[in-house]
This record gives sequence, C-alpha cells and structure tokens, in this order.
Amino acid sequence: MNEERIAKQDAEGQESGDEEGKAYDKETWENLVFRFEEPNAMARWDSPLFTVLHEDSTPPFQAIWDALIGSPTSKVVVRPNQATVARTQSGQDYLYELDKVTQGVLNQILQWSKDHPGEGGGEVSIEGKEELIVELPANVVGLPQLQRMRRQFIGLNRQNAVPVERIRIGFVGFLNDNFESS
Repeated sequence: MNEERIAKQDAEGQESGDEEGKAYDKETWENLVFRFEEPNAMARWDSPLFTVLHEDSTPPFQAIWDALIGSPTSKVVVRPNQATVARTQSGQDYLYELDKVTQGVLNQILQWSKDHPGEGGGEVSIEGKEELIVELPANVVGLPQLQRMRRQFIGLNRQNAVPVERIRIGFVGFLNDNFESS
C-alpha cells in the first residue's frame, strides 16, 4: 500500500493533501516494519484480539463494543478496578484519624501485654463499633515491632485512602496477616 501511495505521489508530482492517502518515506516505513510485533491473543494487552482485514467492509463493531463496555445480553462483564473506580475522597483529617485509630489498637495490644507479662500468643479483643480480635504470635511481640507494622500500614494507606470507619478493621487484618506469616 505504501508503494502504491509513493507511486501515486510521484505520478502527480506533489504530495497528496489528505492524510489518508499520504505515503511514508522509505526510512520511516522500514522503521515501522522493523518494530512491528505480531499480535498474540494469549498476551494480556492483546486480549481480546479482533482481527480486521484492510479489505473488510464490516468489522465486528458490536463485538468490539461489548468487549470494551460490556452488554446486558452478553456474559462478558467489565469489572471495576483501581484504574476505573473513582477514589473515595479522604477528609482533611484522614491522616489524623489513621494515626489515632492505629495508635489506639496498639495501645490495647500493649495493655494486654502489660496484663499478661512474658506470655506469648493469645487473643487481644480490640474494642470499637464492632469487636475485633488480634491473634498474637507465640513469641512475645515488642513495641518496636508493633510500631514498624503501624508505620508500614500508615504508609500503605496514606496514598490509597480507605473509609475512616474501615481503618480499624483493615489494621487488625493487617496485623493478623503479619503475625500469621512470622
């Protein structure tokens, strides 16, 4: 096609005014051909893959639309993800609440540790709107380790704000996951 366009431009003696019929110069065309990567339906970024030939007068518009948007009649459902869901607006006091709630959970764990000196393991009941349980590991957990986990949790949630009422639940889950893996 590019050769035909070059021949047409040479015959007319000037460049075509419309972008549709404009030819690439030889060097640009060679670079484009060299960089061409054949689509692979198994690759995540090429899926779903719709092959549309140049001569095809009726591409599968509806199938492409359904793949992008989804359709109530098809079983394809476009799921929301971090890129498509609007982030919840965090209030101006979000960092304060994040700090206060996580420190409150640590205080309850430290109070339990004070009441049960030298004991490893155990369940600490975290009071709030709903009662949550932190399952401590068999080895004694000290303040530095708890503070490190707290800083880690705050760092993770500073950018990706969660609703304030979910901070306590998230932090208790985070602690339990870390204690279970250690």
